[in-house]
Amino acid sequence: MHTVRFLIGSTLLAWAGASFAHGTPASRYDPFEWRQEQRIRQGLADGSLTREEARRLQVRQAQIDELERVFRADGRLSAIERDYLVRLQRQAGWQIRAERHDHQVAWMGGR
Repeated sequence: MHTVRFLIGSTLLAWAGASFAHGTPASRYDPFEWRQEQRIRQGLADGSLTREEARRLQVRQAQIDELERVFRADGRLSAIERDYLVRLQRQAGWQIRAERHDHQVAWMGGR
């Protein structure tokens, strides 16, 4: 019985480590960033985002990433800085939603 528990625990631990290594969000507001990227990719895949819209949205995400890097340059992220980044990610999320629902459809090669 202990062997089974050990194997199950080891498997779960290995699976969790693998998912963390593949871009699982690390900080409090990184889930925003991860989800935004997923939404942009999904919009490209289903044609609800044009390439230009997706490019603009990805540039916005890169700008937020750069700002986070600047905020963390002193080795910490203050509550004010964190809240500001969360607010920017929420605004970016609203923009993604607006672009995905603006009735512009990417040409899907005859589909």
